[in-house]
Amino acid sequence: MFLPPERSSIDFLIIISTIQKFRLVKGIWLEFAQLAESRKRSSSIVTHDSQTLLVVGGKNERDVDLKTVEMVTLGKSVPGPEMPMARSWGCFVRINSTTSMLLGKG
Repeated sequence: MFLPPERSSIDFLIIISTIQKFRLVKGIWLEFAQLAESRKRSSSIVTHDSQTLLVVGGKNERDVDLKTVEMVTLGKSVPGPEMPMARSWGCFVRINSTTSMLLGKG
């Protein structure tokens, strides 16, 4: 359930749109970074050190599945390792500090 900022206890929230990421800071939405590649239906996790958002897969503007990964840190996005196969509509889950799983149909 989404609560308006004045009623929410959230201090930090990242919203991923097709090309931008925003965070909610003290009731104000601020742009966090631009994605290098426009994507929708991607999955993401925050790394164990809480410093990087990994955005994986998704679909581009032509609705083609992506196998690219972006590593987003404060204010910038850089390419990560490419996945072996394209994937969208998945669920990316961090298990512990060294293991994550990307689940869902390819």
